[in-house]
Amino acid sequence: MFDGIQRPLSSDLLKTAYIPRGLKIPALRRDRKWQFHPKREVGSKVRGGDEVGHVKEGKIKHHILVPSGVSTGHLEFVEKRGEYTVEVSLSHRLRLR
Repeated sequence: MFDGIQRPLSSDLLKTAYIPRGLKIPALRRDRKWQFHPKREVGSKVRGGDEVGHVKEGKIKHHILVPSGVSTGHLEFVEKRGEYTVEVSLSHRLRLR
């Protein structure tokens, strides 16, 4: 459960009657691991909007996409299928041709 600006209400800092101004709490726990399912392999030809893989959060499937505006390129790196925290970049190198 979150307040109006995506701060988790379960946080110890928010259990008081007063929420301090400027309080910054991540919306997602940084230590939780999520299952990544790659859809492309290293060397795959991709363009903006192509799906690289997905992560499921309950019933919701979050698609990891090549950024829009990329005309054509080849993936130089994609993580293997596995569990990762939100701190890990799952596909961060793209070689444009």
